[in-house]
Amino acid sequence: MRRVRRGNNTLTLLRYTATILLLTLICGAHAADAQKLEKLVIGYPAPVASLGIVDVMRKAGLFKKNGLDVDLVYIQGSPILTTAMVSGQVPLSFIGGAAIVASAVGGADTVYLACGINTLYCRTASPTST
Repeated sequence: MRRVRRGNNTLTLLRYTATILLLTLICGAHAADAQKLEKLVIGYPAPVASLGIVDVMRKAGLFKKNGLDVDLVYIQGSPILTTAMVSGQVPLSFIGGAAIVASAVGGADTVYLACGINTLYCRTASPTST
């Protein structure tokens, strides 16, 4: 009669489980790295400091971390950038409100999504006297 050691079988099972878990983690990490990044072209009409944060985000890899391959394109002048945006060559742009409103009045299908303000907004309150 043959004796079976339970301690040895448990250790072997633990080794197999750890090996499978390690291989799953390694393969999963490579699959996440190999995911295809979505290409996004962002246009801007002027090299100004207020748009510097977008370049900092690109260089820091924050777009890639979120699955985007961002290409920043300088197109001089808001009317030309608006034309590129309406034609579909530049799906997203940092552009002034006047150009968007003028294109919408002209019949273009543009949407003004957000607005950045270059000033510090401060609200103060004073007690009212009766």
